[in-house]
Amino acid sequence: MACDKFQDLEEERIDFLKSNLWTYANIMSTVCVSDDETCEKIRVSLEKCEVEEVIQAFVQAKGTGQEIPGLLQCPFIYPTPLPVPCMLN
Repeated sequence: MACDKFQDLEEERIDFLKSNLWTYANIMSTVCVSDDETCEKIRVSLEKCEVEEVIQAFVQAKGTGQEIPGLLQCPFIYPTPLPVPCMLN
């Protein structure tokens, strides 16, 4: 009788494992299909990407103009000159 009970428990355990692994495999399969579709969208976008066009668009959008700016005038922030470090001979 004890052997029958252990066999029943083992059959339930195996059915449980089989069912959960089956569900896991289906979920992972769905995820992989979704990942592949997303990767394909990325590849399609990358095929349309032209480096020169991207650089030109960036320059036009973020450029500051054709003139080179002059030197910046910064005020002297120390009230007295900094001490010169001692030179050891």
